[in-house]
Amino acid sequence: MNETSSWMDLAVACIPMFANDGTLDESEVEVLLGIALRDGIVDADERRVLSRIFDRVEERDTPAGAWTRILEIRSQYSI
Repeated sequence: MNETSSWMDLAVACIPMFANDGTLDESEVEVLLGIALRDGIVDADERRVLSRIFDRVEERDTPAGAWTRILEIRSQYSI
């Protein structure tokens, strides 16, 4: 495992995000991406955790800007 991986920080950070309304808004998506990119890369463990986080949200419950950003991040980082 990569010593600079932030996968655990991602897993912990998403808990209160989901607890408040069950989905992610655009600023929360950006916070998660920022955590993953702390070292400048999104490694395999971070991609795995982001994938699981993003899989928990549904388009119908997610603000349009956040959904669009999730799709962009999935594409850009092969998530």
